Formats: sequence, C-alpha cells, structure tokens
Amino acid sequence: MAVHLRALSPSGTLLGLLPYPADVKTQAEHNGPGALSFTYPRNAIGAALLSGDDPRICLVVDGVEQPERYLLEDDGDDPADDAGAARPIQVGCRGALALLERAIIYPVGHSAGQPVTGLDAHFPFANATPGAIISTLLQRAQERGALPEIEWDFTSSVDSAGQPWPTTYTVQYDAGGDLLKTVQSITDAGWADVRMDGYRLRAYVPDTACAVDHPDVVLYLGRDVLKGPRQRSRRQVRSYLLAAGDGGNLAEVVNPTAAARYGRREAFDGRGGITDAQTLAELARVTLGGMAAAAEGFTVELDPRAGDGQDRLPPAGHYLRYDQRRLSPTELEPLRVRTIATTYDASGQPGVSLELNDLFVEQRIRVQRQLDALTNGSATASRTPLPPLGDRNDTVAPDRPAAVLLGSWAYLDADGQQHAALAVSWPEVTHNADGTAYDDAGAYLVSYLLPGLPLGGEDPQWSPEQTVHGTIAHYDQLPAGQRLQARVRTVDASGNSSDWRLSEEAVLASDTTPPPVPSAPAVARLIGGIRASWDGLGAQGEPMPADFAHVEVHISTAAGFTPNPETVTDRLAGAAAAPITGLAYGTTYYMKLVAVDRAGNASAPSAEASAVPDMVIGSDLADKILTAGKWADVERASLQTSFFTGFATDDARWAKTAGDSDAAWTTAARPDAPTGGRALVATRTVRLEWAENLLLDPAVLYRMSVRVRQTAGTPSTLTVGLVGVAADGTTRIGQPFPVSANATQLAVGTGWVTLTGFLKGYGPTTGPFWTAQPDPQRPTTLHPDVRYVRPLLLLNTGGGTTAVTEVDMLTLELLEFPPNIIGSVQIADATIVGAKIALATIQDAHIGTVSATKLTVGQLNADVTVAARIKTANSGARVELNSGGIEAWNTAGVKTVAVSAATGDVKLVGGLASGTSGQRIEINPVAGLPEIRFFPSSGNNYAFINAVGGSNGAAYIGLNSGTFTANGQTAAYRLYMTDSAAALETIRTDTQETWGGTVRMTAADGAALAYFTQGTLHGYVTAQNWGANLGRRNDDGGTSELWLDNPAIQYRGTFPNYWYADPDYGWFTGTVQKNSWASLALGYGPTMVSDMVPIVTFRDSGAVRAWQVTASSTTGFTTALASTSAGGSVGFWCYRI
Repeated sequence: MAVHLRALSPSGTLLGLLPYPADVKTQAEHNGPGALSFTYPRNAIGAALLSGDDPRICLVVDGVEQPERYLLEDDGDDPADDAGAARPIQVGCRGALALLERAIIYPVGHSAGQPVTGLDAHFPFANATPGAIISTLLQRAQERGALPEIEWDFTSSVDSAGQPWPTTYTVQYDAGGDLLKTVQSITDAGWADVRMDGYRLRAYVPDTACAVDHPDVVLYLGRDVLKGPRQRSRRQVRSYLLAAGDGGNLAEVVNPTAAARYGRREAFDGRGGITDAQTLAELARVTLGGMAAAAEGFTVELDPRAGDGQDRLPPAGHYLRYDQRRLSPTELEPLRVRTIATTYDASGQPGVSLELNDLFVEQRIRVQRQLDALTNGSATASRTPLPPLGDRNDTVAPDRPAAVLLGSWAYLDADGQQHAALAVSWPEVTHNADGTAYDDAGAYLVSYLLPGLPLGGEDPQWSPEQTVHGTIAHYDQLPAGQRLQARVRTVDASGNSSDWRLSEEAVLASDTTPPPVPSAPAVARLIGGIRASWDGLGAQGEPMPADFAHVEVHISTAAGFTPNPETVTDRLAGAAAAPITGLAYGTTYYMKLVAVDRAGNASAPSAEASAVPDMVIGSDLADKILTAGKWADVERASLQTSFFTGFATDDARWAKTAGDSDAAWTTAARPDAPTGGRALVATRTVRLEWAENLLLDPAVLYRMSVRVRQTAGTPSTLTVGLVGVAADGTTRIGQPFPVSANATQLAVGTGWVTLTGFLKGYGPTTGPFWTAQPDPQRPTTLHPDVRYVRPLLLLNTGGGTTAVTEVDMLTLELLEFPPNIIGSVQIADATIVGAKIALATIQDAHIGTVSATKLTVGQLNADVTVAARIKTANSGARVELNSGGIEAWNTAGVKTVAVSAATGDVKLVGGLASGTSGQRIEINPVAGLPEIRFFPSSGNNYAFINAVGGSNGAAYIGLNSGTFTANGQTAAYRLYMTDSAAALETIRTDTQETWGGTVRMTAADGAALAYFTQGTLHGYVTAQNWGANLGRRNDDGGTSELWLDNPAIQYRGTFPNYWYADPDYGWFTGTVQKNSWASLALGYGPTMVSDMVPIVTFRDSGAVRAWQVTASSTTGFTTALASTSAGGSVGFWCYRI
C-alpha cells in the first residue's frame, strides 16, 4: 500500500507533494477533530512546505486522496541529530474541526466592526435548536471575517440529513469562549452529533446518522483482535442527583433501576449558566443516566493478518460487536467506536486500534466534559462519592441464584491455538434467604472448576472469585473440550452472602471445523516405490489455516478407496514429499491426502493419484546377472576421494601457519596444469594448512597424492602430509606427519611431478611414523591420540628468495573395503563390464550413470556393509557415513554431528528436536544461550530452560513457563538462579519487566515477596537476619510499613479512618468531630465476635476536659465528658484481647 501526503493552501490549492513521510498515524474521533502525525526528512522533496504559515495536509492512499483535511499546527526537529541534513521533522496536525477554535463568541449585541464597550458579555439562546445555536455562532464569526473556509448544510429547523431537530434548549454562553469548545459542549450534552466532510461541518440529531448500528461487524478475540484490554468502573455509580443552576434553580432526579440495585447514592451537580428549569432537569437526567451503572470499555488492537477486517470497520461513532462483551450467552452488546487510530508502517501497511465504549461510558464521557463545556468555563460542580455501606445491623443473608447456566464457544488465537470462551449466567436474586425482599443489592461472586485438569499433582482448584454487578460473567483462554463446573453466590451491600449455587458439569466447546480439502498429491515413480509430493495448499489453491497440523498420506491398491487408519503410510507437516518404499513391481498404487488440524478434525480426502513402481532390472535377467561369477577382478582400490583440491580459485580455508614474512601464494592460470588449467603459485618459503578438520578412520588405507613443479630459484624441498588434531578438535598432536613427500628435493624446470604416499592406522606413541613412500604395504602412521587431520603443504624450503613452486592438485583417497563387504555372493568380472551392459539389462531410464565414480538410483533396498565412506559431497554442507561413525557438516564447513561407532557417543552443534509438532523437546533451537524448550501436546506455546555463564566461572540458570495473559499483558513465570541471587517472578514477555508477584532471595541479604507493575513496587514482605518488613507503596507516593527489628515492632504510614469493620476485625482506629456534646455513643456497625477495648482521646481548644469510656460492648462504646464541650474531636483505638 502506497502512502504519501499533499500540502494544500487554506483555499484548497495544491502547494506540493510530500512523497517520503514516515511514522504516519491518523486518528478519527467521534465528535472530535481527529489528528494526523508524521515525520519527514528535512532534506527531502517538499520539506520546505512544512514551514509555511498555514499549510493544510491531506492523506493519499494508493493514489486516492482522502477527504479529511488536517491543520498543520506543530513541527520541530533536533539540530543535534546525527542524521544532519536528513534529520526528521516531527509534525503534528489536527482535523479541520479544530478550525472552530480560531473563532470565539462575541457579546450578543455586537456587530462586525463595532466597539464592544458597554455590551453584556454573554450570548443567550432561548428555546433554540442545536442547529440554530451553531449556525448563528458560525454566521456571526464569518461576518467578522473569521472561518472563511467553513461551510455548513444544516439549519435551525433540520439537521444535515434533513431530519427535524426534536428538542430546543435555553442556554447562555459567556463571551470569549471558542466555537470548538462550544460545539463540543453541545455534542457532549447529547444535543447533537457533528463531523467534518472536508471543510463542511455537518450536524445531526444525536444517535442517528453518526450512530448507525452494524450488527454484521463482529470482532473476535484470537481472529481479528490481537489485544483487547477491558476496563470496568463502578466508582461513579449514583441513583439520586441534585442539580443547581443559576438564579436558585434546583432539580432532583432519580434513576429507579439504580436505586433498586445500589440503594440511595446521592450526588450533586452545579450548573452555572443554566437559567431554565426544564433545561436544568434535562441535563440532570442525562448526567444521572451516565452514573446509573458500572461502565466498561475496550481498547482493541486489530490483527493486520485478519483478512479484510479493517475494511469492514464502520466510522467513528457507529456501533459494532465484540465477542468479549455480551448481554447474554447468545447476544452481543453494541459497542460504540469512540476512536479509530491507524498507523502505517514503512511498507504502507496499516495497523488499526479501536477504542470501544458501552452505553454508560458514552454518557459518562459527556458528563465529565459538561462541567466546563456547557458554559465555556463558567460552570462549577462537585460530586461526593458515597460507599455502599448498606445497613450495618443487617445480618440477613440473600438467597442464592435459582440456577446457574453455562454457554461456551470455541475460537482460535493468532497462532492457531484453540481456546474456549465461557459465559456463566443466572437469574437475578429478588429475595433474601428468609423470604423478605432483597433490597440492598450488592454483587455476585463467580468462579469455575476444571475437574479434569489437576495442576502440579494437586487436585483441581476453584478459580479466584470474580465480582459481578449483573447476571452474567465472561471468561476466555480456557482449554477447549475440558469438563467445567461453575458456581455463583449472592453478596448484599452489608457483606452477607448466600450459599453457593453450582451449575451442572458441562464440556467446553471445541473446534469442530475441519481444514480444507488438500490438493491432490503429485506422484513420481521410484525403483520399488513411489514418491508422493504435496504443495502445502488446499484443493482450491488456498493456504492451510493457522491450526493446521499435518496431512495424512493414504495408499491402497484399490481405485476409489476410502482412507482409514489402515491406509495411512506417512504424515507431512507442510509442503514436502513422502517416499513410500517396499512396493510390488507391476502393481498400480492409488494415493489420497487427508488434512488434519490440531483438534483432530479431518478434511475430506483429496483427489486420487496413482503410479506403478519402477524396476531396476528385468526379472527375466535378474538371476543370470546376480548369481554368476564373483567380484574377483573388481579393484580393491575402489576409490572415494575424501579430500581434493584443484586450486581453481583462491580458497580462504588454506591458511599460512609459518614461513617467510614476505611469502606469497595465490592461484593463477596455467594452461598446462592437467587438473583444471590453474595452479597454486607459491613464492618464498611458506607452510599452508587446511582450516577444517577431516575425520580419520584408522582402519582404512589412504593414498595422498600431490602434483607439483618448481619453476624458479634454487632447487628446494617439499613436504606434503597431515597435521594431527586431538578429539577436542583443536589440540595439535606432535609435529606434522609427512605422507606424500618428506623434504623431497625438486628440480627447477623439469615439469610436473606426482608424488604419492600411503597412510593407515596408528604407530607407537614415540614414533617413528614416516616410512619411505610410495609403499602401501608399509604406510605412514599417525600418533595414537590423533582423531582428525588437516592437509599440509610446506613449499620452497631452501629455495632462496626467488623460489617459486606450483601445485596442480592435492588429493586424499580411501583405497580399501573390509574383506566381508561382498559376503558369499560373488559376481565375475565378465558380469559387470562397461562393454557388456546392454540396454535391456539395466535400463537407461532407470539408472542414469554407471561408472567408477557415480551410481544414481531411485532406491537401494538391501543390507549393505561399507568399510570406506558414503558421503553426499566433498565439501560444504554434507553428510558422511564411515567405519568411524556418522558425521555431518553445515554450509560453513563446521562439523555439526559426530556419532562414534566405537563408543556410541554423540556430539551435536546446533539444534535437536524430538519431533516437529505436538508434545516434544527442542534443544538449542536458535542461536544464543543454551536452551531446552518443552512443548505441550498442542500449540506453539512452550516452557524453556536456559543458562548463561557469569563472572569467575559462575553458571546461571533460568526456568521459564509458557506465555499467558495477565493484567492485560502477555506474561510468563520465570525462575532464575545466579551466584548472587535467585528469583521467582511474573514478567511481561515484551519488556521482561516484573509485572505481578515475585519472590527474591540472596544468600547474604535475605528474601522478599513483592508485587510489581511495570517496574513499580507495590506490596512487599522482606526477611533479613536483623528483622522483617511488611509494607506497601501507596498511590500518593508514600509508604505504609510494619517492621520487626529485634526486639521492637514499628509502623510507618497512616491508619484508615474508621467507617466499617467485619465482625472478626482485631483492631481499628478513627476520629469524629462533634459540636455541643457531653456524651457520645459510637456504633461499630456489625456485632463483633467478642468485646473490643476502646482507647479514647479528646481534643478541645476551648478548655481542658475530663472524659472517660462509660460503656463498651460488642456493638459499640460510649464516651462521656465531665462538662459539655462546644466543639472538639474524639480519637479512638479499639482492639480485642
């Protein structure tokens, strides 16, 4: 997607293009101006346009200019930026609605060009529609020359859609308020909705054209939504509101539903500037409507991989559905799209996040902004939140719900992992347990149990209790297909609770949707088998879904067969091939594929394919060829080159390890060089060593050959052999071991000379190792500690400063097979001879090449014993099988696998996995720290152990759980241990910050139990050798802490001023202000389980008083003064012994 910007003048004339924006982000806002921000290189085309007086910006996506216009209001850059002239300019813009901020309200009696002296500083409207208010203020502003760009298409009688305004209002605005704040005061009061179309302002009857419901647009967590944190608040819930306007106007409104549910909760709302009683009552009704229930909202980040999900989004202000907000198990609640934020990445791909609000949040937002907006700053208001105390003498428990119902549905997350979501619902409780009316509603407590999932060897536990103000609770991220039971109990406002009501046990929903039918397999004939290949796609060319597990490969000799467990021969986890061997010659085999997902759902079978296995030898000739003669004349020196270089190019693996400082060596063209027309040319004395280890097989006879010539200088000597390396792969063993040449004299100008030597096995520890060569009966030997070798060239020794030696090739070959490789079956030399292999015997279509160096077949199905080597290549990435074991190298020439045939020891470099999917272990799957990953039976979530070295040889280890969602973040548990500390903690996986509970300890300093959020410490318990602490970091930045310091106990912080206690509280404190009193009786609220001991203090600035506690019981205490006090405060501390 291509994204760029255009700069426009206020009149709309194109000023130029901005083709290179970065970090582009737009925000559409319901009833707000919206915003655009981006960065732009200072030296890029069009950058000068950003310094204009009043440029306007528009967005162009894929060549289509978007209708929104943005006011460029802020820009800046950093001259100290290392990017210099290319440093980015930070640009901030607001939408065209912000133009209204450039005009203010003038007094009602003012005319353009006239003085304002002596005018009333207000602009009143009596019985005016929202359209009349806004259009009047816009017309007055344009008469003064402000806002020339703004147009509008509504009138005082109808809105922009032609719908009549249903309500009129009486309101007065202070002069000086800007028109943006005024218009937003109208929208926030619920009188109208507005939006901009270019520079045209449109106004609508509220909750009509700007509040269209789109029930077909449903966002699902795991499919469309990457993150969707939910926020719920019941802090502002009120049932009665007293509102005051100007001129002594008062209005009281009540919400019967809230009163029945929460009791009488009162609030006050002052409305300066509201003089009309009907308008005041309307505002009070709207205000209380936004306070009548708990509010809930979501910030939803859409998954960019969710197909066309972003294209289906309605505009800001409209309504959609989100599967995490339900009115019932089967009905989703409409949620308003409050804002839409779109961020474009470097490739122009958009990422979208939405702010979604329910009905009560919508009303709450309006209320919060009315205090200032309705009268442009002249309004004042206060609200006093009252806790739901209930009746402190109430001991009657409410009834439990009549039934508990369960509903569940399955969904997939972004990784294809299957989960279940759960809705628990129950009928509303209307009576107490004794049959009386339940009129002090509090809440419901809900939890669930997974009977089939014990954790850590312990019996399954009920989940933490969730407090619900309603009759439905939601849960997600539950294991699909598991048994579940839920329970609900009722808690009233006084804290009395009912018994639990249990649901019937149910099974959570599971994914039942199979993957698509796979494409038909492509088949190829092998010798005695068939290869089935799959392209990884569905029958219509579609990709497999995120929860795809594998395809089953089914084979049968019956055409049109039905796949079943007996016909499965292989499984493919993606696009791959499955060789099927051991099949009968001449028989037609039929194959089908079946796709299976992680839940075990299987697709219908693919289209059928068929093939007939190939034959390597005609059956009528097999006996004559394979039973005749013997292998007598097959040369025992059946060569396989284990090392070869023809010096065709410079090879960095040849490294100088000794010689003259000014020695030179390079490859050069030598047309007469027999091997390849090039040779290594070395000047002055130089020793070259191959940089890779070659595994030595001591049971094999090797032949090492070199072809050289000296072309200049004094006749020099040449040594060609091997460097011995120990089992650790690095330690050198003794001096180099000569093989082909041992200080062999060369003659200058005599042409190419081939020198050969033989090598086998080990000699005595003290040597000698060299024997005169070439002699295969007396080969050179190596030191017994040698396990690897590296080829070596020592050139131009004693040849002087002008000595030049050229090397054509160097080889190291395996020469013999163990005597039992053939066994009892022998084939005479007359059987396999190049001139005697007829086309009818070994068909050319079946075996492409039969030669001394290569045999290519589709399949070798036999027991074979090999005493030389089988390898896939001579260098680079390869695999090799020899009598010493099995080895593998990567593309860099590093040996990654070594399996010893003698001891069975295995050495690995790189990763190891016990499987490709499902329950498995992976060791070192990526470069970095040593790591072991543990995967469950399904999904890609995993736990892992890793380790790292510390200072002074210390070893640190970490144990990490799989990821999960907590506190709105992707989290994990981590246990790590070092030589200085150990910790068990909850972390955010994206930042590795501690976010949740943690336990930390050190050997020297003690231990701590704490709770963090994003690195901020909250509650904690510490223990050291000198004492212990119990504390909390408070929201105001202070600390409350109790610490034990032998032999004393101390406290830092404040105690809560008493307002309520449970019957089993052991102590509490408080203070009471009283006027004109001589005796004071204070009640505890509940009846305490035993008598409390009150300690009372009295403060009176007017006189010295005497007082005492005259009565104390389980319900309260009485304090009396010796004489009446005009005013003072009583402090008390009550405790139980």
